[in-house]
Amino acid sequence: MEGQINILKDLQQVIQKAFTNFKKCPKDRLTVEYIQTRLELLENDWSSFKNTKSQLYGRFKLEDIGQKVVDIYDTTEDTYISCKCLMKSTLNSVREPLPQDSGCSNNSSKQSNSFVKLPKITIPTFSGKYSEWTSFHDLFISLVHNNASLDNVQKLHYLKSHLTGEAEQLIRHTPITDANYRECWSQLEKRYANKKYLTSCILKRLFGQKRLHVESANSLKELLDTTSDRLNALKNLKIDVSTWDVIVIHIVTFKLDNETRKQWELSVSNDSSNELPTFEQFRIFIESRFRALECIEPRKAVAHQINNSSHVLSSKAMLATKSSNIRCEFCSELHKLCFCKQFAKQSIENRREFVAKNKICFNCLGGNHTVYDCKKQNVCRVCKKRHHSLLHPNREPNAENKGQDSTVKSTIDNASSSNSDNQIVTCLSTGKVLKPRQVLLATALIKAESKIGEFQTI
Repeated sequence: MEGQINILKDLQQVIQKAFTNFKKCPKDRLTVEYIQTRLELLENDWSSFKNTKSQLYGRFKLEDIGQKVVDIYDTTEDTYISCKCLMKSTLNSVREPLPQDSGCSNNSSKQSNSFVKLPKITIPTFSGKYSEWTSFHDLFISLVHNNASLDNVQKLHYLKSHLTGEAEQLIRHTPITDANYRECWSQLEKRYANKKYLTSCILKRLFGQKRLHVESANSLKELLDTTSDRLNALKNLKIDVSTWDVIVIHIVTFKLDNETRKQWELSVSNDSSNELPTFEQFRIFIESRFRALECIEPRKAVAHQINNSSHVLSSKAMLATKSSNIRCEFCSELHKLCFCKQFAKQSIENRREFVAKNKICFNCLGGNHTVYDCKKQNVCRVCKKRHHSLLHPNREPNAENKGQDSTVKSTIDNASSSNSDNQIVTCLSTGKVLKPRQVLLATALIKAESKIGEFQTI
């Protein structure tokens, strides 16, 4: 038994070496004859490998052979399939169609065009989504399933390599053999060729489109493209939609914006034939509509920007005019009350009395509103309460408060000087903060009874 296992290992190395050498082979050696010879040698080595394995299983029991031989076979089979697929695909790529000698100069351009190398068509992967099945099915049928140059082993290898997710799990444990290809393909068709479910998904997407509220070229394009795509998908499922025009138009027109729908109804009513419109007529109308909007929308955007700019400039001008016309309630000069030097020279009692008498806001010193309705977030710089710093009550007439008054006065002087050019200063700065006062909190001692009946003083 050991001798035959060693033969299997030797053949495994031969097949692996053939695969490695072929991948390293320079392109100038890859001719049709060279690749065909390589394929014949590979088939001979694989046949010898399978015969040795059959002899081994025929002479010894399965439990005596062990898992090691099974692993050798699986690894060698994968290498053989990969090598054969690579050789076959390379052989197809190096084969060139022979040019026909027609003897006519007019055919020279056609012959040269036949040698243009087109990009390779890649097969998309299929994850098990019903919406992806139709496109994957048709492309795989065209490129692999109906390809006479591929045997079933290669087809199954290609099939497994292009499946992911749920679809891959369905045939994951199926060995790659010639007989299993059609069985695997049949399982996929039974699972995912669900015509009823596919039709339901297509109709849901067709009639579940969102209504347009504003006329837009991009929105009309998307609506038309989605409708046409879903109708073509129904045709691919062999569903006759040739008589659906009236139904489709009726539903889709309710998805249009008001102006586009109005234009559509006008265009239909102008038709004197009194015939029902077709979907082709509807498609032509929508296309002409979004083409017109594509030309109009850039102009609308520019006009909108100009209007916005004019609105901003006019707003700024109105604000500047309004600010320059503000007169002080105390001295009638062109500045706000909070910047008035004469008002700042008054005592705090006189300031508060003047503000209360004239119904001026205690927080911002402006406007005919109370401090509770004031929208400004200003607070006193001294005590952080909701009143203006000029109205902070002078509770203790000492040096500290004198310093406070001088600080406020200095602030007013600075603000007034900066306001000489009709500039509005909206902040005051002061470094004076009242010293924190001591507060006595009332306390009480009570006796509480615990679970065990003892009294504790808290």
